[in-house]
Amino acid sequence: MSVTGVCSICRASGAQRVCDRCGSVVCDTHHDARGVCTDCAPDAGDHPPSGRR
Repeated sequence: MSVTGVCSICRASGAQRVCDRCGSVVCDTHHDARGVCTDCAPDAGDHPPSGRR
């Protein structure tokens, strides 16, 4: 699925990533290799994605 929007963290336009944990649309800067946004990254640890919080 392709998504383009505004990064929910920095408000940059053209964000194309979706966090696997919370579903937020984020830019490349705020999306990590595990597939989560930087807001969820500290909590992602060993827990599987749970969908939207």
